[in-house]
Amino acid sequence: MTAEEARVALAVQAKALADTVGVLAGAVDNLNARTNRTERTTILVALGLAIDLVLSIAVAVLVWSQISVSTDLQVAIARESSTRQDALCPLYGLLLGSYNPESRAAGPARDQYNQAFVTLRNGYDSLDCANPIVPPRVDQPPATIPPR
Repeated sequence: MTAEEARVALAVQAKALADTVGVLAGAVDNLNARTNRTERTTILVALGLAIDLVLSIAVAVLVWSQISVSTDLQVAIARESSTRQDALCPLYGLLLGSYNPESRAAGPARDQYNQAFVTLRNGYDSLDCANPIVPPRVDQPPATIPPR
């Protein structure tokens, strides 16, 4: 092989090597772009998971708070009902025991009196009072409250 042929062969090999290096450089650039994209995607997924975890904890706290408030409300309702019965039922019993339609003259005044005692009796019944109605004094005859 002559020097000229060797130089041509080396030039062909150099050209092929330069083309191969160009292809490899393009592949490395492509790989760098994909790696950057993958890193960004991984960071976004990790950020999304962190946000999801924070929101899940917030929802759990809100649900627990709702359950706690519901329980407290049920206790307060039961206590209020009991207090209402303990305080109002004896008063209703006293008022209903004082019923005496003969204390009013016949007419609109007696009708209003009777209606007031019907309303009192409805309140007494709606509270499910177990307290006895206090009877009138011995010198007064017992009176029946008119029906609703």
